[in-house]
Amino acid sequence: MKAIGYQSNVGLKVGSTPARQSTGPAIAYGDGSGYDAMARGFGTVLSLVEKEREEDMVADVTAAKNEYDRRISDLLYNEENGLMHKKLANARGIGKTFEEEEQKIRADILPMLPKYEKAHIAFANLADKDSQRNFNTVRNYSLEQKKAYRDVNLTNSINFKMENAQHYYKDPSAVKEQLDAIYTDIRANCENEYGAEWCKSKFDETEAKVVASVVETAYSNGDNDAVRSLINVFGDRVPPSTLNRWRKGLVESDKDEAMLTAEEQIAKEANYDITKIDAILANHDTIEIEEGGNYYKAKEYKDSMQGVRYKWGGNDENGIDCSAYTQQLAHHMGVEIPRVADAQCKWAEENGRFRANDGSYKPQAGDLVFIVNTDPKNKTAYKNVTHVGMVDENGNITQAGSSKGVGSVPMSTFAGKIIGYGTLGVTKKKIPLTAKEKQEQRNGVIAICNQKKAIENERIRQRVDSADDAMWELHQSGVTDRGQFEAVARRYADDPEVYRQVKRRMAGYIGGSGGTGGSGGSGGYGKVSRDGMAMLKDAIDMGRFLSEDMLTDALDAEGVSPADRRSLVGYYRKMQKDTYDWVSLKADFQRDYGNNNGLWLGAKAAAQDFIQDYVEKNGGTPSYSQIYDALTKAAVKPQNSWWASNSDLADYEQMGLSNAAMRAMGISNARENGDGTVTVTYPNGRTAIMDEDDFYKQADRYGEEDE
Repeated sequence: MKAIGYQSNVGLKVGSTPARQSTGPAIAYGDGSGYDAMARGFGTVLSLVEKEREEDMVADVTAAKNEYDRRISDLLYNEENGLMHKKLANARGIGKTFEEEEQKIRADILPMLPKYEKAHIAFANLADKDSQRNFNTVRNYSLEQKKAYRDVNLTNSINFKMENAQHYYKDPSAVKEQLDAIYTDIRANCENEYGAEWCKSKFDETEAKVVASVVETAYSNGDNDAVRSLINVFGDRVPPSTLNRWRKGLVESDKDEAMLTAEEQIAKEANYDITKIDAILANHDTIEIEEGGNYYKAKEYKDSMQGVRYKWGGNDENGIDCSAYTQQLAHHMGVEIPRVADAQCKWAEENGRFRANDGSYKPQAGDLVFIVNTDPKNKTAYKNVTHVGMVDENGNITQAGSSKGVGSVPMSTFAGKIIGYGTLGVTKKKIPLTAKEKQEQRNGVIAICNQKKAIENERIRQRVDSADDAMWELHQSGVTDRGQFEAVARRYADDPEVYRQVKRRMAGYIGGSGGTGGSGGSGGYGKVSRDGMAMLKDAIDMGRFLSEDMLTDALDAEGVSPADRRSLVGYYRKMQKDTYDWVSLKADFQRDYGNNNGLWLGAKAAAQDFIQDYVEKNGGTPSYSQIYDALTKAAVKPQNSWWASNSDLADYEQMGLSNAAMRAMGISNARENGDGTVTVTYPNGRTAIMDEDDFYKQADRYGEEDE
């Protein structure tokens, strides 16, 4: 039995109040007598109906809630497009998306519920509780992704500007522009959330990293002038330990450069004759390097004096004049100078520190700026210098001015009045060489002599080949007139060694002096057997002859006729072009390492050794990239030598490296420095620093060639 329209919150009444259905027609009217028993029976029936209805409602609400949970879970955690799987910029607005989609899900679920209020209220209560919890989860995740997206963008922006700063390492003002842009980015992204103090701390940390990367770039490019300029301007931005390492490295790098210059001078003095260098080296036991004050040391004093009033004769924070101010700045830099402006100019001249303002010198932070008085009536000062300031870290002039006191003004303020500059940051100092350094210097001189010899040999070979080509054309044309061959040779009479070799080649075509007698009309050489020719071709194929000079000498020693020799040389050249594209290799090499023919020849010789080892071991030929790798190993640019210690050089065999490995790496010796780096010495005598991990990776790579 079902009570149509009955609502459980409306009870039946008996007695004076008629019993009615809440929405249906009246059941009975009267004074209520006789209805008690009837009401009790009817109430029992309705209780059973109510229980059945409650059970049906719970089942329907539970089914609806389960479907709701399933669809919400899919909305949030679906692996393809779930809101909680969206990252960074894609997570924008997912809170609003959740609210909108959650309402759509509810609307889709409602038809599953009975059409009475209690079921809808029960479902809404359950869904509201989960909806709020899920919304909070989505909102928090969205905020995390927003922060992560901001951090990624900020990091990318900082890295981009760091790369720009590295590119502009020669120009401190351009580096400063990148640093200012980084600070702007940090504030724009973080100040509202973290505050100004946090931003300043973050920038200080970032600035130190950027400055360090820029200075290391200057070091790696061997630009010591740029290193000095960067240290002068940004030295106070990095920890003292880093700064001290840079300064020590600058001294070591300058020393290396001075040694290299001395090596070139010694080699030239010996006329590139190795037998003469020891006598000359005996008189070279010191190296002159540049050393001096550093502007960054004066920067704190400069900043503390900003705004101090001008006072003629004054020398402290109560008042100071121009020359006293620059004298104090110089003192803080570690350089002592006279007191008066014109005396400071005279001191700079007498100590080799004066640089005329004629466009030939670019002023650096820490340089004195000498300013003349253009009034023709005032000519009493030395060179008419009556005012002095100092170049600051921004390229302006910091000065104690008579009108505004201590502060900075643009260079243009004194346009036409700057007579020159005084360099406080650089002095000359002689340093005695250690026994190890003397040996390194000797190795360097020998390497320069050998390079010079290699270049000269290449020049001779090219000229001899040119003459040989001309004589070959005569030979191919059937010319037998000795005079025409001698005419070719006489073109090279001004070059004794070339002329001697051309005469020897000429004898191969026509016989006579400079060669053995001819036979068979082909010249002064006996023709080798066909088997001998095959043997020589096989030797070439196997990589035995790794230079044209070696091949030519071997063929001459075998008495090969000019025609056969030329055929084999032509074959060799074709093999070189087909298998080892030296033209392209040389072009790529000189693109990376400069147009230094001596360096190319040395690297090529090392690469040819590598080819020979490779052919003997593998029976085939190495690839272009493998050969180029061997070339670069033989021409590694020296860098980071400021980390080198004075410990004895360990023999590479003690480090477990094979001859093949060291040869492939272009290293003759190596030692560990104890700070995560390894000092390596190359065959030309130069030293460089490598990261220890990188060094051993290379060593492991080539260690497979151990005997």
